[in-house]
Amino acid sequence: MKLVTKIAMVAAVALAFAGCDDQAKKDLAKCQEDAGKVTAELEAAKGELEAAKTAAAELQTKLDEATKALEAANAELTQLKEAAAAAQVEEAKPAPAPAKKPAAKKAEPKPPEPVRVETSTGKKAPPQRKR
Repeated sequence: MKLVTKIAMVAAVALAFAGCDDQAKKDLAKCQEDAGKVTAELEAAKGELEAAKTAAAELQTKLDEATKALEAANAELTQLKEAAAAAQVEEAKPAPAPAKKPAAKKAEPKPPEPVRVETSTGKKAPPQRKR
């Protein structure tokens, strides 16, 4: 009987371990299934992260281009403001007087012809000049 009792005990322990083994296998299978789900979620998150990084890089490029365009526009605006200020200064200055034409020389009147006196013969005497 002692032997039968020992065999019965060993059998009971074996059955208990067998039950534990089945439970351990079930737990392991569940853990593996959960690990697969977590891995799938992780891969999906990695894909989303890469897409977000790509979108961020594109946005940064657009931002850089917009910044350059803004700087160029600011430079052009500064030039236009300077040109407008210079134009206002020019308008504020009195207009230069038109260049005067040299006065035309007045024609000197011809000296009157000397009076010619008629001689007794009827001919005119040579002109006499004033001294």
